Amino acid sequence: MRQQRVLTRRQPTTSRTDCAPGVVVARMPSGMPPWLTPDSVSLVIENRYFGEAIRHRLTMLHMISTRVIGVGEYHISNEQDGVINARYLSTAAMKSGGAIGVGRARGDTSNGFPGDYRAQYFDAAGDLTGDLDLRIQRSGASYRLTWRHRRQNVSLPAAVGEVIFEGIGFPSGDRSMAVSYWMTEQVSAAIERRPLL
Repeated sequence: MRQQRVLTRRQPTTSRTDCAPGVVVARMPSGMPPWLTPDSVSLVIENRYFGEAIRHRLTMLHMISTRVIGVGEYHISNEQDGVINARYLSTAAMKSGGAIGVGRARGDTSNGFPGDYRAQYFDAAGDLTGDLDLRIQRSGASYRLTWRHRRQNVSLPAAVGEVIFEGIGFPSGDRSMAVSYWMTEQVSAAIERRPLL
């Protein structure tokens, strides 16, 4: 059985122990945020270090605290050069029947997904819901996505060029990608503070 790394509060140096394959048990040291008590135990995937586990937990909490969270599927078009077709579902859509929206990003797909695109998104009724600048960057075997504000989005409390959505994705096929996205905390907070008209 593969030996795994164990971090404990009483043992500043690393010790090793046998545990379930693919699992590392890490005990949190003191001085962590309130939701990470000194005696709490986290299970993290094999080959993940302690710091990465904490950063992952913080990222998940950040995602949950934002206003819009969604999932999507992106597919590089077989019919049109430089086009990525999208289907997406947001938490807002789930509150009104769970209708799936669609989108289209135009740019250069000659190197696959990475690149800069102009992306337009539509709800299930065909109404435009977003006109954004999308950047897709490779991150190992995965992708990092950012959507920036365009002048056309007059309803958003954000400056032109400001990042309003962030996301991550992974390949789900030769020309497709599964995506999760969320609104940035700054824009979410600005929407919450905006007075009702």
